[in-house]
Amino acid sequence: MKYYIVVSGEIEEVVPILDYGIGPTETYKVCAYVKANNKEEAKKLALEDPEMLPWIKWQRDDNRKPFSGLKVEEISEEEYKEYSRE
Repeated sequence: MKYYIVVSGEIEEVVPILDYGIGPTETYKVCAYVKANNKEEAKKLALEDPEMLPWIKWQRDDNRKPFSGLKVEEISEEEYKEYSRE
């Protein structure tokens, strides 16, 4: 079993600071730390993580598949233990 970080592409949201919902655009990425056998499995497991919900919503709003745009990188066990919620 290997350890991975899965990072989304950029997500843009308007921060509604005015009464009619207009405000500055905020750009951010979300990530998930997973244990998996390979990168494909890591992507699948990451999309089950609640942290990835903004990414799934962003992709579905444009009728894109949530798997597209994800970046997967293998990390050490120490990094996984430090940053994951396990």
